[in-house]
Amino acid sequence: MKKAVVVGAGILGLSTTYHLWRKGYHVVLIDRYHRPVGASIRNFGMVWPIGQASGAMYERALRTKSHWTDLSREAGFWLRNTGSLHIATTLAEAELLGQMTDRFREDRGYQLVSKKEATALSPMVQAKRFVSAMHSPNEALIDSPLALESLANYLAAQEEITFVRGAAVHEVRHPDVVTSKGIFSGDLIWVATGMDFDAVRLPAPTDRPFVRVKLQMLRFQPTNPEFDLKVPLCGGTSLVHYASFQEFREASETVKEELNQFDPRILQWGIHAMVSQNGRGHFVVGDTHEYDNTPDPFSLEDQNKLVMSYLQRFVKFPKMELQASWNGWYTKRTDGGTEWFEEIESGVYYVNGIGGMGMTLGLGWTDELVDEVA
Repeated sequence: MKKAVVVGAGILGLSTTYHLWRKGYHVVLIDRYHRPVGASIRNFGMVWPIGQASGAMYERALRTKSHWTDLSREAGFWLRNTGSLHIATTLAEAELLGQMTDRFREDRGYQLVSKKEATALSPMVQAKRFVSAMHSPNEALIDSPLALESLANYLAAQEEITFVRGAAVHEVRHPDVVTSKGIFSGDLIWVATGMDFDAVRLPAPTDRPFVRVKLQMLRFQPTNPEFDLKVPLCGGTSLVHYASFQEFREASETVKEELNQFDPRILQWGIHAMVSQNGRGHFVVGDTHEYDNTPDPFSLEDQNKLVMSYLQRFVKFPKMELQASWNGWYTKRTDGGTEWFEEIESGVYYVNGIGGMGMTLGLGWTDELVDEVA
């Protein structure tokens, strides 16, 4: 049987392991931790095709969603097909949503909805500043901490997969991976170390165009445990954050100018204000984006307050209590690229730089790569 070693058990490492296993490989999966704790669990859990640029990226997002659907049944974790609702509170935001709906109504099913229709879609739509809204049927949610742990355990239970947990990787040089728990060898080696992109000694080291991105997020428990958000809610900040909306450049730039006038810290702190609800009923709220290869480890309350203040322009929160807050770090390319795939030496492959899109693109992207290489 062909053998492979995968370094890193975040979403890219787990995805690569899954696809190699399906290709008939015996896979040794190595991670420094005993369970998922990194950026792959510190997110909204959004599988989010609507944010991707037209063409290959959007199609990759749909394939990823299909894989998540299959895996939710195989590994037994929660997944909900929710769609998404983007709410405009200004005429400029409404103009952009109108342009996007006109472009994609037929092939993606986007629809503009009225205030009455929007409040029927979610009881948390704030009607006071409502101008218009766009509904998409194509998005889904997973509960990232639970889904990643279920996926890791599902893979570890397979006879052809050996999961080495709590092992520090010191060096990679084909065919060997040298770790604190021994040397593991494979025909193929895949390195997927996420934000620890400079932590493992690799052949032919190089300065890759990477930067660490720090985000801050919050999780709330509604007082009523039966409360149902129904559909994730997004506003004007999504219209300048995602590549899909930036295809409508003039309209997106106008929205950006409005956000800067409202509060320049929104753009300064990279605030992207959204709310989703996980499988345990918690509201997941965020987030911020700061770029630094040595990020400040402390969460800043002023950033959390601004996220919550901005969200209340289009979200009507019920009674709730703060349950948790956190920050997370991930790797993004600094040159505008959307991912990084490199053959470091014969048989050694490096995957990274997916830029906070792991839930939406990881399973689809690694499927393409494994098909190409294995």
